[in-house]
Amino acid sequence: MSVQVFEIKASQKATSVRRAVQQLRDTRAILGMLFFRVSVTILLVDTGIPDARAVAELMAAEDAPPVPPPTLDEVLALLPQVKLVGSLAERDLGPDAVNLIRFGVDDIVALAGAENLHLDWDEEEEAPAEDEPPADEPPAGPSYAYTTDEAPDDDDDDNPLAAALRRAMKQ
Repeated sequence: MSVQVFEIKASQKATSVRRAVQQLRDTRAILGMLFFRVSVTILLVDTGIPDARAVAELMAAEDAPPVPPPTLDEVLALLPQVKLVGSLAERDLGPDAVNLIRFGVDDIVALAGAENLHLDWDEEEEAPAEDEPPADEPPAGPSYAYTTDEAPDDDDDDNPLAAALRRAMKQ
């Protein structure tokens, strides 16, 4: 029996890929005790990771940071187990492979629709509703996340990201 695990990262920093790889390594180790094969894929939403030209421009500025931010290519060069792929069909399902599918913000908007996304990241978080605990308090009871082999009921879907991912997987 095998299982596929996806880690979704939305970031402006290429180093977020390193964190995702570590999280997936830990997840693979745990699930490897239960499943014959654990295939892992990072779904990276690139919200502005600088390329080599952007880093050069940044470092030429008067207020340049002391250390240039790494590009995605530089981070991937240090992570030989990570394979950048263009689709689910191109993934390497080997026991040590970590696949990376890169999306731009425009790709996510096209999949989910702008009306279903919160894209004003600079806005302050809204205060929680009266019946919701503050973000720094743990939930009152246990919470679980699970999946089943049953087909999803797309008509009753209130999660736009889940619906967008299902559409992407069908392509």
